[in-house]
Amino acid sequence: MIQPKPVMKRSSIPTPVRPWRSFSVSTPVYLGMILLIFFGTIAAAQAIGWWSTSGRTSPDGTPVQVTGKNPAEIKGWMTIADVLKAYQAYLDRYPQGKYRDEVLYRIASALQARGSMRGAAAS
Repeated sequence: MIQPKPVMKRSSIPTPVRPWRSFSVSTPVYLGMILLIFFGTIAAAQAIGWWSTSGRTSPDGTPVQVTGKNPAEIKGWMTIADVLKAYQAYLDRYPQGKYRDEVLYRIASALQARGSMRGAAAS
């Protein structure tokens, strides 16, 4: 029968004492600090005007205007009347319906709910 080799235990080497001392922070306090830094940065950027998610202003702070030259300028917060005016379309030819002064994103969501925009999602 084969005898197993004896296992030698390693002796631990002491680590040098460091001149600085670390401190421990509990998990909820650490999580709170991370969230405060994250949302605090966003709030500070919004307060000084560096953060805007509305799309109503350009990065340099000027209000977005539809010039009628580029369809990418059309934003969801604009009304159909704004778009027709920018593209020199005649408002009197557009029917006096409830959608004339409605913002575009509400019209799009209503049409999607009805299933009228099936082809628009592919383009």
